Amino acid sequence: MACGGVLSDEGAMKAALSAWSLLALGLAPLAPQSVRAETPLHAVLIGGGPDLENNGAQIESHVRFVLTILPGAANRFVHFADGKARAKTVSFTDTAKLSLGRRAMHVLLPNDDFGAPTESRVPQLGVKSDGAALRPDLRRSFGQVAKAVTKSAPVLLYFAGHGSANTSNEENNSYNLWNGADLRVSHLASEIERLPVKAPIALVMVQCYSGAFANVIFRQGDPANDLDDHDIAGFFAATKDRMAAGCGSEIHEPDYQDFSSYFFGALCGRSRLGEPITVADYDQDGSVNMHEAFCFALIHDPSSDTPTCTSDAFLRRFSAVPDAELYATPFEQIRQAATLAQRAALDALSEKLELTGEERLIAAFDRLTFRDPVARTALLQRALQDGLQLNELRQKTLASLFAKWPVLRWSDADAYGEASDEAIRELDGTPALCQEILATSKASAEANAAMENEDAFLLRFTGLCTSIIRGEHLRMTGPEPVKERFEKLCRSEQRTLPLRAR
Repeated sequence: MACGGVLSDEGAMKAALSAWSLLALGLAPLAPQSVRAETPLHAVLIGGGPDLENNGAQIESHVRFVLTILPGAANRFVHFADGKARAKTVSFTDTAKLSLGRRAMHVLLPNDDFGAPTESRVPQLGVKSDGAALRPDLRRSFGQVAKAVTKSAPVLLYFAGHGSANTSNEENNSYNLWNGADLRVSHLASEIERLPVKAPIALVMVQCYSGAFANVIFRQGDPANDLDDHDIAGFFAATKDRMAAGCGSEIHEPDYQDFSSYFFGALCGRSRLGEPITVADYDQDGSVNMHEAFCFALIHDPSSDTPTCTSDAFLRRFSAVPDAELYATPFEQIRQAATLAQRAALDALSEKLELTGEERLIAAFDRLTFRDPVARTALLQRALQDGLQLNELRQKTLASLFAKWPVLRWSDADAYGEASDEAIRELDGTPALCQEILATSKASAEANAAMENEDAFLLRFTGLCTSIIRGEHLRMTGPEPVKERFEKLCRSEQRTLPLRAR
């Protein structure tokens, strides 16, 4: 998020604009480093939860999606769950198997187990696994990549699954490996240390609390240490203190809304459902780089994700700006300092959040900090209205069902099972009513999600703004060696990956 920037003092900003306009507006000296199409890609993909219960089909789908866009000649290693092809390690639900009546009944009586049952099956990745999602197996694959990679061949490290916060040190959070094991930031830093220093590495992690892994840019993964020499660009679904979306068990893929889907969809030009994505090439150079894909996800991912990247971690360490000065920066100053992709995100997030004027950054901060609930009045009213509409429809329908089968009120009654079966058959005979119940329930759920995710979008906006400001503050005041490393990191984040369209 951080490769733009602006001066905190407006007068100094105007005086210095011509000196850094190429950096701030066009980034001409920072032309994205593209990888030649013939250059092989080395990829290590890790997925799965710590156990069957938490290894939902959506996690598997993330890994499968990325596998479909790797070039055929990629040197690929896949580690998923226990690594066994015939073990039923994936848990899933399939709502489409249910009749309309049963689906409606699940809305009417949500606590009475009318929803799709959780089942288990073997992985369906479409490729053979190279081992389990365990540290010894990963170490073996990292060693093979280290032997095969050249200094110009890109390396993609992708992690999809669950993460845990480290309550004693949130800078060293964990990715949850199979069977309750974990991979901490320091562990991953040790594995990356084995790769050639000059090899361009793209790290994408989409688990909860994943933002802590941006610390791999520092030695031993510790932000108190010096910068590591490896060429790493990292993108993460959530900040180090936030949970992430994308680990459900429902196999209905149109419902998947998460950072991973939008980030890789932008990079390959098509969504996971095969729909074309044509708006992510913000600089109109004919390709979408990782920085552009990141900004595309900031705009379009409707979930609770709060994406962050390695340049954000860099700036938190090397570009301290007092909060009062940071949040007082005029919006147009921030926007002028942003890359084209960042401008698109700033504008889209401003529109979505109904932020206007030069003081929109402090306005967003105030809403996050002092408003309770955070969501705007219109979102609260919509959630309330849709909830009331659903409640009225539920009560009306239940009253009709209770009149015929009073025992439906008591799920522990002996006759409950027979009565519920009869009620479901009756609902199956009224498809229009069932569709109304399902549509009303969906609208209410979406309204509640929009209300609950308002803070995530505010965090995306404030995070993007403050990183741009810190970036320009560093460019204007930082030591030359630190500035050079920052520009190098920005170039790394603006690389393309040799992926293929779906």
